[in-house]
Amino acid sequence: PGDLEAAGDRVAGLGPEAQPVWSKTFTPGARFGGTLLGAGDTNRDGFGDVLIGAYQWANGQTSEGGLFLYRGSATGLASSYAWHDECDQVNANCGTGAAAADFNGDGNIDLVNGGSDYDSNFPSEGATALFLGTPSGPSLNVASGYFGGQPDPNLGRPLGRGGAVDGHRNAAPPRPRPGLHSGHGAA
Repeated sequence: PGDLEAAGDRVAGLGPEAQPVWSKTFTPGARFGGTLLGAGDTNRDGFGDVLIGAYQWANGQTSEGGLFLYRGSATGLASSYAWHDECDQVNANCGTGAAAADFNGDGNIDLVNGGSDYDSNFPSEGATALFLGTPSGPSLNVASGYFGGQPDPNLGRPLGRGGAVDGHRNAAPPRPRPGLHSGHGAA
């Protein structure tokens, strides 16, 4: 398994002697690796997958952000992402928080993407979007979403941790973070 480390807009998978075994360089300035967590085995192939956030990524909107799922295999992480979500809103900062667990108890890993500065009814109220898992991986459609409900609570930053990267199918639930009214985010 090894560890993952993020630096700048590059994420590296480190082997037993801290030598890179997987590396991905992303769009400069996107903050790729700002969120990084094991997502469990999202497609039931026996290998752990990884969620990587790039909260300042621009794909049509400045700093909309994105969250990317990279699949694990016998040879390591895939070089291309298998799934992604983006906010489609300027400065929403999607991917600042992420969680992965079987939230609905159906045996599939579900994913949550947090956009800490998403604006709905209030400025920077933040948002979270839940994507239900299937045996082949997460859905592309949002199953439910939540907004901060007041100015500047930054809901969705950070969400917590998810499952193991070593192929276990049972993901740990996300750990809520305090601070709904402090500007540090909550879930």
